[in-house]
Amino acid sequence: LGTGPAVAEAREVPLRSVRVGMVMMQDVRTQLGTLLIPRGFEVTPALVESIRHFGPELSAEHVKVLVPPGQVAAS
Repeated sequence: LGTGPAVAEAREVPLRSVRVGMVMMQDVRTQLGTLLIPRGFEVTPALVESIRHFGPELSAEHVKVLVPPGQVAAS
């Protein structure tokens, strides 16, 4: 009652913490500049699995994401 419309929320999280349904708000690149994840990409189960195989430095890097309304309330 009276909670207002559900709104997505921008956050900065470690790459290893992104979840399915979040939207990348920035490109993710290797140290050599190779594009791994483009800005605007919606995180999929396959991407979450791929991130598990990134090196520790890249997976610890903080990235900007848009968190969907359902996940905002749950976190």
